[in-house]
Amino acid sequence: MVEDSPPGKVVPVDFFEGTTEQLHMSPMRFCGASGKQKEVELNTALQACAKELTKMSGDFKARHQRISGEVGNKLGDLKARGIATDIPGLESLLRQKTAVAKEIAAVEQRAVELSQTREERVGLRAELK
Repeated sequence: MVEDSPPGKVVPVDFFEGTTEQLHMSPMRFCGASGKQKEVELNTALQACAKELTKMSGDFKARHQRISGEVGNKLGDLKARGIATDIPGLESLLRQKTAVAKEIAAVEQRAVELSQTREERVGLRAELK
């Protein structure tokens, strides 16, 4: 075993008993007592991480269900008003809203141009008189 080999000496894999799969299962078993302690520490840390991930996954699932419920309620409200019944319908409404907003912005910009043009016209009429 490795504990019998001098420190710093590289021991070929063929020297170990067992299959390569067994070597990969517990590489810390060749490190002696300090390796066992490190293995326990790592396992404890990994178990804590696994618990945290499980908790976060549960929170994520609960939030997802809540959001799905809210979306379902909103879709029901829209369906009752005859506006939309599904996500593609909502996307279509959103595209329409964006297009209308663009048109409103263009008209508002043109309103400024219109007022400037009117002022110019009034000034030109005054010059002609």
